[in-house]
Amino acid sequence: MHSKLNRGFTVIELLVVMAVMGIITTILVSGFPRFGELLVLENQTQLIALAIRDIEQRAVSTLESPIGPPGQYQASFGVHFNRADPRSYRLFSDVITQDNFFTAGEEVEIVPIERGVYIHRICKLNSADACDINIGDLEQLSVTYKRPNPIIEMRGATVTSCNPGPCTISPLGAGSYAIEIKSKDGSLARRVIMWTTGAVAIKKVP
Repeated sequence: MHSKLNRGFTVIELLVVMAVMGIITTILVSGFPRFGELLVLENQTQLIALAIRDIEQRAVSTLESPIGPPGQYQASFGVHFNRADPRSYRLFSDVITQDNFFTAGEEVEIVPIERGVYIHRICKLNSADACDINIGDLEQLSVTYKRPNPIIEMRGATVTSCNPGPCTISPLGAGSYAIEIKSKDGSLARRVIMWTTGAVAIKKVP
């Protein structure tokens, strides 16, 4: 008499196990590209947030501007985003025009957004932390940080018209601003928020 403990698997049981393993493998393999896209998006979004914090720290620390003549310690520092150039952004020192908006020649650093991630949307937030529909989406945005007092002062400005004639700079005033970043295939998105308090946060797009 044989013990049940010595009984092997039947063909049907083996086929069931193989089918289950195949399903699990298919799910994992099919989800891997999306997981990879998510990791890349999270990484690039974190780098953007860190760059913004760095430029804010330069203003808070009252560092000398690397642009223009020496001895400029009260210059605003800022970050500039442009939807026409969705795969890079500029850190700048507002010493040439001093209008709270990026001007060519004020670059401290041009930072690439890599691995297919790109800027999808730029907006000013309303009191509900949603994009302000009264202002609409922005094509360009410069956010500048200046420290006249121990509390950071943050101002936004954008271009309202460039045709005909020179571009018109429109001050957006104090407030919170958001940059929406999307993955290479456009299926995933994150929002980098620059709060009016000077804090920087990363949130999922609602």
